[in-house]
Amino acid sequence: MVYENDNLIGIGAVKQVYKRPFDKSGIPELKDKYNFELGYIFLIDKEEYRGKGIGKSLYNKLLKQVENKNIFATTEENDENPMKFILKKIGFSKSGENYTGEETGKQIGLYLRSVSC
Repeated sequence: MVYENDNLIGIGAVKQVYKRPFDKSGIPELKDKYNFELGYIFLIDKEEYRGKGIGKSLYNKLLKQVENKNIFATTEENDENPMKFILKKIGFSKSGENYTGEETGKQIGLYLRSVSC
């Protein structure tokens, strides 16, 4: 969680979850090597918080919890999605093929950060 003056302005999570994104992306052979997912991140969308690296800082704190582990993330594949660019900046690489999200119908990309494979 991220606070400013006792006000919660952001939250994120690392989780152990299903690994269907590996199947959907066409790389099921990698799923046993990744036991953690960099899950959601939410920041209050206010002008004064934009461009200050709050999201990147939050992700770095989360990644410290699993710093010696392989981790994956999924996100919508469009050029206006800031998470896609944050993931690249913190060491994730796009892997496999995009797939269509069941709930959203949007194109989803699988991103991996490997410590060892």
